[in-house]
Amino acid sequence: MRTVPEIFDALGGPLEVARILDVKNSTATEMKRNESIGVQYWRALVDHAKSKKIAWITIEELHDITADTIKKRKDAKAKASK
Repeated sequence: MRTVPEIFDALGGPLEVARILDVKNSTATEMKRNESIGVQYWRALVDHAKSKKIAWITIEELHDITADTIKKRKDAKAKASK
């Protein structure tokens, strides 16, 4: 499974992702830093990746990355509360 930073790198970095998603550069930078891409942006990223022949960026991959990130955060929170 890939990561959010790998997606950003494959698409040209936060500035390019900001352009693709029509968001502020700071918003894209925060997405990469937080390793979290809102579901409302997935289709635009997948469509752009497809146009660039980056086949591994799919809705399914974004879903799996998001699920993994949520699990890691829950595990870290549970560990911290012990």
